[in-house]
Amino acid sequence: MSEEWLIDGYNLLHDLAGRRRGRSGALPLAEKGALFAALAGFAASGSRRVTVVLDGVGRDAEFGAYRTAVFEVVHSQKVSADTYIERRIAEQKDRSRIVVVTRDRAIVTFARGAGARVTDPGELLDLLKAEDRAHDETLFKHRIAGHGFNRPFDRKLKDKGAS
Repeated sequence: MSEEWLIDGYNLLHDLAGRRRGRSGALPLAEKGALFAALAGFAASGSRRVTVVLDGVGRDAEFGAYRTAVFEVVHSQKVSADTYIERRIAEQKDRSRIVVVTRDRAIVTFARGAGARVTDPGELLDLLKAEDRAHDETLFKHRIAGHGFNRPFDRKLKDKGAS
């Protein structure tokens, strides 16, 4: 059964902004887009469904380019992102498969009390960075193998090991 990740979008964006600038600040749309693309990849690479919840009224189609079967960005519309996340947790029967990403104490308390897991936005960013590095290493290895750079060395090592 897949995990459901509910992310307080502005908590995550503020954490990212703080890392990039040393202090919180508004992020340009391009940086939001890069984060959402990374989260879509994160969702696709595992058995998880990821929903980023942004506070306020907005068009959900605004970030439609990043939407996949396992990733979406939604605006909470007339309620807060916290309320939206609380409702989603309450609607689930198996809350142990829910992971909530937030720093908001009220949501942390509610989620843990309901049986969901909670992680800090900084931990998610570290996880995204580590997963990105692993993907880069895999792509690099495939690129080298595709160019044939390692083939003579592989044969020499196999021949040497067989003797």
